[in-house]
Amino acid sequence: MSYMPYLSDTFTPPVVLAAIEEVEYHAAFARGNVPHSFTLFVVLSRVDDRSAIASMEAYMSAVGPSSVCLALEADTSLGGVVQDVVVTKSGPPKALTVGGAVYLALPFTVEVIA
Repeated sequence: MSYMPYLSDTFTPPVVLAAIEEVEYHAAFARGNVPHSFTLFVVLSRVDDRSAIASMEAYMSAVGPSSVCLALEADTSLGGVVQDVVVTKSGPPKALTVGGAVYLALPFTVEVIA
């Protein structure tokens, strides 16, 4: 799976697209350890692909080699870049239209302290 900062008209799923939702600037003293909320969209495949459902369940699982939660929380500093990262929820699946094609996208809510 690859990460894309912006989704182009052509790509090969699965890919991850990050969207920042909220930053709480004044939640911490002297603006250190500021909470950030992100939605990570795992774009799985075209919606008519039946194998997408099986892969979706593997990505949503809390354990296993495809677990998004396990991958992000394995190093809660993200390589020393942040103070903490927690995946708070996943789902429900959504349809995402890119270049006229409809893809299955699985959102994950991620809270980061940086």
